[in-house]
Amino acid sequence: MVLLAHWKEGWQVVQISEDVKEGFDLWNPQQPQIFYYDDFLGQTDLAETTGKNEDHRIAQFSDKVRRAAPGTKRFILTTREQILRNAQERSDRIRRAGASLVPSEVKVEDYSDYNKALIFYNHLYFSDLPPADRKTLVDDRAYLDVIGHANYSPRILEQTLRYQSHDLDSLLSNLRSSLDDPSELWASSYNHLSPVGRRVLSILVTHPPRGISERDLRKCVQAKEPHAYIQALKVLEGTWLTISNESAQRAALANPSCRDFLLHKINGSPAMADAVLADLQDIRQALMLLRYSGLDRYRKSKQDGRMAKAWEKLEYMRIARDRRDVMKVPSGVANEGLREALLENSADFIAQIRRLYAERVSVWKATVGKKRNGYRVMTPDPRPEILSTVMHFISDHGAPDDISWCRSEVGSQVSADGGYPIATVESYVTLAANVQVHPFGFEDLVQGILKRSFEEFFDPSDVELFFDIFDPAEFNDEMRNAACAAFMTFAESEFDHWCTESDYQESRNAADFVEGVAEKFDAPVQSMLEAWRRSADEREADEEESQRFAESPGSWATGKSSAADGGRIVDLFSTLVED
Repeated sequence: MVLLAHWKEGWQVVQISEDVKEGFDLWNPQQPQIFYYDDFLGQTDLAETTGKNEDHRIAQFSDKVRRAAPGTKRFILTTREQILRNAQERSDRIRRAGASLVPSEVKVEDYSDYNKALIFYNHLYFSDLPPADRKTLVDDRAYLDVIGHANYSPRILEQTLRYQSHDLDSLLSNLRSSLDDPSELWASSYNHLSPVGRRVLSILVTHPPRGISERDLRKCVQAKEPHAYIQALKVLEGTWLTISNESAQRAALANPSCRDFLLHKINGSPAMADAVLADLQDIRQALMLLRYSGLDRYRKSKQDGRMAKAWEKLEYMRIARDRRDVMKVPSGVANEGLREALLENSADFIAQIRRLYAERVSVWKATVGKKRNGYRVMTPDPRPEILSTVMHFISDHGAPDDISWCRSEVGSQVSADGGYPIATVESYVTLAANVQVHPFGFEDLVQGILKRSFEEFFDPSDVELFFDIFDPAEFNDEMRNAACAAFMTFAESEFDHWCTESDYQESRNAADFVEGVAEKFDAPVQSMLEAWRRSADEREADEEESQRFAESPGSWATGKSSAADGGRIVDLFSTLVED
């Protein structure tokens, strides 16, 4: 489109197809010219071009364009971000040429759904899909699944639709397969990465989607040559991974498509899976591998209604704390290769779990409660979440000593254990739900774990989670009384909070929530709720009175406004729809 716009204005369009020598040969000082060089660094690697001394000629030509008479020459080059970074690391000439090149990066994440729809529509418009299938596609709105897919990529659409589809079902099936497994998109890029670059990716894919600190990544990689590690990051950043610019830099895979490709690589290669297992250096890696393989779950959960409900409620929170990057990991069906690797190496894997668990707990105990910038660090206990993830695998595949260790560690969560801060309500609920269906899950242990969570009954979402999964009617009298007391403390705190807030509607919603939970105990909250709702009614009445005063003649609020102004505002915003 850029070339067509220039051509329409009288520019000569020069498309460079082989090497930049074509630009030199067709250079015309008397004619406005725009030079276009697609994939100027090769489609997958700089080595495709530098054998021709192309990097030197590109640098020369870009400088020639820069020094030409203003408004007479323009030079457009396209490449992938990773290849450009790689080229700049390996070629001084390309790096120096960057001073005269202005980058313009197009990211799929920046496309609106409408942009994505236009691209898909364009491919379908020129496809050989029969008219009847096109109508079915539109009537069923099947295109929405493609447009909204987390791995959406114009390149995947092009690769899939370049081949003629005989019918709509096969077209959609091919598209879904390509989007679910974007191997074609990433394979060539991955194959050209350095060994250190691949090691970086194998480490990141075994960490949670939110990533890890760059400092921790550096320790995990343990590159013998620091320069090789730095160079690998520069090549990967922007394509395979992102590094935040915060004070504590965090490295993470760039998008779900990268993670899917790497998981498929591990899943399809026993040797790669074994290498990943042998290289674990953080308990978070072991947890993610168990979750990706589906081996962290109680295998009879489908027959256990409560356990199934607990998993449905907890799945997203356990896998990705950062809600902007929620990933629903399949229950092992798509990662059979990884599951087999874990089972074949179960003894070594459990030994690693115990070692990494001890290291994580040791670090936590050494740092918790210490002062940082004048404040005590109160990091939640990491043990409940870790134990709830590993306990079923250890129970099913561990030696008697491993099972005894796991039972002991779970039991230790019932007590305060030396005055350390407790964990989150979510992690205790998760552990208790798992223990409940476990061979050593006697009721006293389940209720003992749940009692620990009562001290953290502050957030309504935590209270809702607790009572969605555990029914007080099934508690013994002692446990029921403890749960009711914890809830009453929470309800009184909510009442005190909302009686000072101006949002009367949200206050009523909070009162309704408290009333709904109170019914599980017949908790004495009626007088509190009456005062609560009376307070909300009073604030609503005060707001209505203020509004009537603001609209009355002579009010200060009407001094600078008029009906005409209101009409202009309506007209202004209506142009958003018209445009």
